[in-house]
Amino acid sequence: MWTFGSDSTPVTGTAATATPNAPGVPWNRGDLLLALFGEGFGSHTISPIAGWTDLSPHINVTSSLYVFGKLATATNDPMPTATYSGSTNFWCYSVAFAGASSTLVLDSAKGDRATNSVSTIPGLASTPTPSMDNCLGIWWGGRNKTTTSNGATLSTSNPNYVFQKQLVQLGSGVDLAFLYWIQTTATANAPTSVTSSISDPTTQSAKMMNFFIQPPTPMAADDLMGQAWL
Repeated sequence: MWTFGSDSTPVTGTAATATPNAPGVPWNRGDLLLALFGEGFGSHTISPIAGWTDLSPHINVTSSLYVFGKLATATNDPMPTATYSGSTNFWCYSVAFAGASSTLVLDSAKGDRATNSVSTIPGLASTPTPSMDNCLGIWWGGRNKTTTSNGATLSTSNPNYVFQKQLVQLGSGVDLAFLYWIQTTATANAPTSVTSSISDPTTQSAKMMNFFIQPPTPMAADDLMGQAWL
């Protein structure tokens, strides 16, 4: 099954392009690389990125929030540069999961949601269940904020998820959250929300996505031999 490898420090800025830092620990060929992007929170879209697969559900959230993935080809694959449809206040981040897989398959258990809230990034309205054991659950979302919620901390309602990264920007920035869950047994994924410890005085836009990646497919013997030489 997939196992967590490492992640990066988030990158924030104001531009039409964004490139995340690389995960902090080198990875191997066949490992899963994820590049996560968002803006706070408008309607800009991201163009396709060569060599990377857009894993975002794009059911209710058709802009702003994206996750791109690929299987590593070496121990130093370059991180992708996202090109937005316009200049924006962006944030981006990357994660590596070890697995030595030959395929990257997005499971049918997926969804996204756009809502408004004074403190919470609400989870999915539905309860998706992965189609097989050992899937990797990815939760990625954010919410606009005000100066009132500076210094807040974020928490999740679902104890099954590892809350890997949170970023609370100052002023009129965003709350950012990345969580993951490696399911040994396929079970229903209860709607998972992320809540700020400090509420804002008015409702703010929040967007999230939740999807599952099927377990790694074993690499062929010659691929494993090649990996050993990297």
